[in-house]
Amino acid sequence: MKNKKIIYTLLSILLILLFTNTVYAQNKADERYDPNSVLVVFKDNISNSKKSKILSNENLNIEETVDKKENIELVEVPKDSTVEETIRTLNEKNEVLYAQPNFKYKALATTNDPLLSAQKHLTWTNISGSGTTAWNYSTGENTKIAIFDTGAYTSNPDLSNIKGTYNASTGSSAKSSVVDYEGHGTHVAGIAAACGNNKSLGAGVAYNSDLYIAKVADSNGDISSAYLIRAFDWAEEQGCRIINMSLGGYGYEYDSDGKVNLDLLLKSRIDDAYNKSNNSILTVCAAGNGDDINGYPYYSYPSDFPNSYSVVALQYDSNGNPTRAKYSDYNEYKDIAAPGSNINSLSNTSTSKLITESGTSMAAPFVSGVAGLIMSKVPDLTAKEVVDIINSTANKIGSYSYSKGRNNYYGYGEINPLKAIKTAIWKKSSMTISKTSDIIGENKKLDITLNMYTEVPMKVEVYDSNNNLINTLADKTFTAGETKLSWDYSNYKGDKYSIQATMPYKNSKDKVIQSKTFNLCDLLDITGLSSSYTPLANTSITGNLNLNTDCTVSAGFYDKDNKLVKTIYNKNTSLTKENKSFSWNYLDDNNKLIPSGTYEFKVSATSGDITKEYSKNIKITIPEKASISKMSVTSSIKRNDFNKASIKYTLNNQCVTSIKIYNSSNTLIKSISRNRKGSNTEYWNLKDSKGNLVVAGTYKIIISGYNIAGKFETTKYIKITNPSKVSISKFKNKSKVIRASGYYTSTKFYLNEDARVKVLLTTTKNKKLKTLKNVVMKKGTNTVKWNLKSTKGNVYKAGKYKIVVYATNSRNTYQKSSYVTLVKKKPSIKVSKVKSSYKIRGSKNNPTIKVKTNIIAKVTVRVYNRKNKLIKTITKNKTYKTGTYKFKWNGKSGKNKKVSKTKYYFKVTIKNENGSKTVKTKQFKYK
Repeated sequence: MKNKKIIYTLLSILLILLFTNTVYAQNKADERYDPNSVLVVFKDNISNSKKSKILSNENLNIEETVDKKENIELVEVPKDSTVEETIRTLNEKNEVLYAQPNFKYKALATTNDPLLSAQKHLTWTNISGSGTTAWNYSTGENTKIAIFDTGAYTSNPDLSNIKGTYNASTGSSAKSSVVDYEGHGTHVAGIAAACGNNKSLGAGVAYNSDLYIAKVADSNGDISSAYLIRAFDWAEEQGCRIINMSLGGYGYEYDSDGKVNLDLLLKSRIDDAYNKSNNSILTVCAAGNGDDINGYPYYSYPSDFPNSYSVVALQYDSNGNPTRAKYSDYNEYKDIAAPGSNINSLSNTSTSKLITESGTSMAAPFVSGVAGLIMSKVPDLTAKEVVDIINSTANKIGSYSYSKGRNNYYGYGEINPLKAIKTAIWKKSSMTISKTSDIIGENKKLDITLNMYTEVPMKVEVYDSNNNLINTLADKTFTAGETKLSWDYSNYKGDKYSIQATMPYKNSKDKVIQSKTFNLCDLLDITGLSSSYTPLANTSITGNLNLNTDCTVSAGFYDKDNKLVKTIYNKNTSLTKENKSFSWNYLDDNNKLIPSGTYEFKVSATSGDITKEYSKNIKITIPEKASISKMSVTSSIKRNDFNKASIKYTLNNQCVTSIKIYNSSNTLIKSISRNRKGSNTEYWNLKDSKGNLVVAGTYKIIISGYNIAGKFETTKYIKITNPSKVSISKFKNKSKVIRASGYYTSTKFYLNEDARVKVLLTTTKNKKLKTLKNVVMKKGTNTVKWNLKSTKGNVYKAGKYKIVVYATNSRNTYQKSSYVTLVKKKPSIKVSKVKSSYKIRGSKNNPTIKVKTNIIAKVTVRVYNRKNKLIKTITKNKTYKTGTYKFKWNGKSGKNKKVSKTKYYFKVTIKNENGSKTVKTKQFKYK
């Protein structure tokens, strides 16, 4: 394992970034990891004898070695201990890098659907069918795909391309050791790479690739971290470039201290394989199937590890239009969407028919097969490059918006195999042109060189800036290597042309284009000039002469009588090939402001025997002289750092305004400058230019302004007075309040003046805990409410606290305080009795209980059968206030199916920060 120490030190960061307290819908009664073993990673220099001694001192035994090279051991959990306690003990040892649970995973298929007559998932996505398809480019030759699953039916002729087998639970490489008793692995392997062109059954996506089958389920059908790590090592040794995991699980768990245990071993295997510089490995994973009916935004692993490729399942209507399958999970870590519903593939019991299954398990091997097609055609692509190509060529589907190319429901969209393969070929191919621009008037040609990675059909065309086809330079199959073409553009006009190489030319739907731009231009272009101007103060008309070659130039602005008003370049000014900027400040050559009107900018340029003239008409409207009206200022204001004086005024047109503020000694203390038009309001915070609050007194406000045609000035006055000293009266505070979420305490007081108020929560020894409020409050009665929680959102512990209120204005600071006690009150409930039996015929006969709560708390109500199996959750962790509430059960399970006639009971739990209480009703019979 690479970079063990780095991985270990980054664990806490990874946990924050990757994990929450939920995963995709899975029976919560299932064990998330093996309760009888843990995985331990020892440091590199620890010998076997030292390991044995360390473990024996703690009454621990090595069950088996998972990875000898990486010092990974599977350690048995003592009968008198737990996984959490064993991990905690091991992580305290200096010789241990880290320990983690041996997580469990499960296959992610759902229920069977009626058998379809054809493998339509291949035609829906243009893998096969009429016209140009993905199989025209690649069928997966020389690519190795590993399937980590329940095994495979190796005797099936459509799996004759299996080149290696491995049982991760026994270590056997015999084909007989990977017998598929479940059928899941056989179906998955068939989707990815069932043999094609063998006159038997159907075909997999990459039907000419080599399959490597790793059975990662033991004799009990359990899949664990240890098995997956072994299989990973085996697949790497075989040279596999793609690993398919149509399986999933929690991948993490909270221990008794609230810390998260992560399947760091599996994650690091996936990361290391993905980031290898040579022969990197892509791990493709099923996104998760929710509760097999509904998908949820929960996290599933290994699917949601950053460097695994997570696949959402699609379902298609009769016209081949895709939407996300209802059962498919979704979240911010899902990457791509592929066919997953009603997929026909191989059976583990028959060699003469296909069976139909649905699930993200079916979508994942489809993507693995497409990755195999790409790597087969362009084998030197890295795993990351393959992922980037598939993501960038995906079809955007669904009604959800895509941010930065993806959304949480489809990842980057529906996989487009044909476009992805062609894009991969182009990534390793190139097109170059001999030059990017030229001048009109010379007989020349453009040389084009294509260097193709492989033999492909190609069309090379020339388009103008309006995307009109101008010329077809080639329409044929290009061989691998270099091909040269040329375009004679001597009779074409100035324009930006694009040289487009399209592959393939027979199918425009998924064409992939590489384009080069060629600019055929005049001697110069005029840019940056608008058709009209209304000049502001201190502004100019600006533009650019973009010279495409060295030439002599004359340029200027002319009035309506064709008289030169302003000279920009004198006649025969020599300019070199570059962009030349110019400006005009609306003053003529005699430095006088021009009148409103239409002016023509003229340019004459000469290069050799070629002379060209260019012109542009510009309408210039000189505004009327600047003026101000409707001016008003705050006449009197109290001197406080939170008060602002307003200065309102209206301008007849756009102009630069300057507001200068003077004290009674006529000393300038503040200046404000703006470019304004129409009605405006400025604010003065009663501070000078250094940020100091000014003294009380009368201040003069002078507003002046100007535009290109003239200026104005006007004066107003502001009186600043000192406020009274601030004080607090009528101070009231709750002395006691119940400590729990949902409860508040409040502090009420009266201010005699506007003031900046700061309310603090402290200990009785004046240690600051939290700022409850820090705002400006108006004169009068004010109330501050506090929800009893810290800045981290946790309710403070029971006990006595101090509320301190500071009121501040420019005259003084006033302080007032009082105490509040948070009282710990344990949650309690009373649950009504139930009848001995119910015959459910409608809502009136439903089993009903009344729950009386004594405090605000979260309530969970569930129904269990007589074997203590959860049947339905009626409400979970929902907050209820003090009072009595009714809860009914409709006689159906969580999957909305009618339950069997037997005995059941209600289980009610109430909890908050002060504790919890659980009450069970007597069992009642459902008739």
